[in-house]
Amino acid sequence: MPYIAWIVGDWYTFGLLTTAPLIIVCFYFKNVPESPRWYLSVGRIREAELVLKDIARVNVRLGNIKDGEIRRMLIELKERQDEDGDKNQNSLRIFTKERLAVRTVLLSIVWSMNVLVYYGITLNTTNNMAGNQFINFFILSIVELPTGWIGGYLVEKTGRRWTQAFFFVFCMGGFLAAGIGVRVESCFIVTISLMVSKFSIGITSLIVTLQAMEMFPTELRSTGSGIASTVGSIVGISAPIIIVELGKIHILIPYLIMALISLIGTISSTLLPETAGQTLPETLEDANNLGNNAKFWSFLPRDYKTKRRSSSFAIIGDYY
Repeated sequence: MPYIAWIVGDWYTFGLLTTAPLIIVCFYFKNVPESPRWYLSVGRIREAELVLKDIARVNVRLGNIKDGEIRRMLIELKERQDEDGDKNQNSLRIFTKERLAVRTVLLSIVWSMNVLVYYGITLNTTNNMAGNQFINFFILSIVELPTGWIGGYLVEKTGRRWTQAFFFVFCMGGFLAAGIGVRVESCFIVTISLMVSKFSIGITSLIVTLQAMEMFPTELRSTGSGIASTVGSIVGISAPIIIVELGKIHILIPYLIMALISLIGTISSTLLPETAGQTLPETLEDANNLGNNAKFWSFLPRDYKTKRRSSSFAIIGDYY
């Protein structure tokens, strides 16, 4: 994309070229299945069963499912939801449970720190870095390519909480190293250090999105994620002030502030519950009690691998 902008030279043509491919979405969105958990939350058990059977078929596990087993599990889950009285929830009910309310605030902080750092690095490529801004943007974008695969692998092997905290630390180290590079006037050190930070924030951004989906009960999952995302977007507005305006005062200030933001993200992410290997919460009470028995320095649950094998929906595949 930066090379397209370099070649085109004007925003109007650039905007057309980069948004036109999105028209493809209009031709395939109807083939994307709805979430079976959402179907269940609104009482459409038959549709949820069909989606789960299709997932099992794609994962070559349909033969392991007894006739009527999925429907029986779905009915039990629906009855449990109704008994807990969470059918008509509104968004504010997230804050009626103390632990869940605190975790929602922490998640919003972590999301905000991710947005600030990501936007900050992006803006920094065209404001405070020496050299060609298009090449800088390309170099700091290319490092994001492996983050999806590496992040997806690590969250299953080392969990969500500490993986995110460790990469926030790497991100902070990258900014501090970049500051040193600025002091010694080494463009190479600055570029390499910011590549480390950009790679790290790419992974933490993936993890915080995953945590948001796993922390909240089914009917409030999109609401909880939306709250954190909205707060992050609002906080992200301050990125230009940090990078551009404070950078005019002294070029080191943005790097030091980004390092501090990464530290805040590190601390906040360690206070979130570990969701790897946990049964996704169906009710507010489930979400409030998620990970309550885990100690701060705990890693993955001791029975993590066993839980993955013996989960009620393990026969359906990793999707659920």
